[in-house]
Amino acid sequence: MVSFENLKSIPKLDLHINFLSSITTNLAFDLNEDLSFDEVMEMSTLKRITEYDKCLELPIKLLNNVKNIKLAVKDLIDRLKKNNVIYSEVYLDLALYNNKFSLEYLINVLLKVIEDEKYDLQLVLCASDKYDKDTNLEVLSLLEKYYRKGVSGIYFNKSKGTNLADYIYLFDKLIKNNMPYVIPFDEKINNQNWDIYKNAYRIVYLFDGENNELLDLAQENNITLEFCLSKINELNYQFNIYEFIKLIPSRIMQDPP
Repeated sequence: MVSFENLKSIPKLDLHINFLSSITTNLAFDLNEDLSFDEVMEMSTLKRITEYDKCLELPIKLLNNVKNIKLAVKDLIDRLKKNNVIYSEVYLDLALYNNKFSLEYLINVLLKVIEDEKYDLQLVLCASDKYDKDTNLEVLSLLEKYYRKGVSGIYFNKSKGTNLADYIYLFDKLIKNNMPYVIPFDEKINNQNWDIYKNAYRIVYLFDGENNELLDLAQENNITLEFCLSKINELNYQFNIYEFIKLIPSRIMQDPP
């Protein structure tokens, strides 16, 4: 029988770590011993979709100085190493820091700790449909400056129903400069956003069921699909994600590009 310790020893990748969500309850008390039990429990609630903003209030409060930011990323790296996670990507959301730090300042603080810890942790910068154009272009300019220097790409965070074509100013530059980006998929691909999906580095699959259009596009363009199992569970999707994942290799073998 495979034990938990056996699983921990297997080399693994973690490609989607939200830096704020990575704060553990133990670390929270280490960063501020005056925290109340209720505050920490609010942060660690399992209602990650419906109360996501509430969950992040305490981490934002805790990461309000350089010392705590350094301790947080070091703690994250220590846990990844213990679980034999050999490569990771951590996501940074500018809107959660811009009242205290610039994103570039945060990038440099984290890169220094990562260098000192000698661990392969790459940063992914977050753009969003909640940001104005100038903010999204600032994120893009920082990607261009730090790409392959510790920053691996951009994640575009969007609400369901957002038309990606409204952000063509961002995606045109990403595609033209061959910069990797990750985007969620939760609706039908239309002619306006076809090229945006086609040129994605990874696509986060947030669709309830099998979408053959997306599977064909991913296969034809060698795009990695990312499945967020916790979100799928919380959104009460009706299809069996595990059976779906098992079917993908056989589908590719039967219908090669």
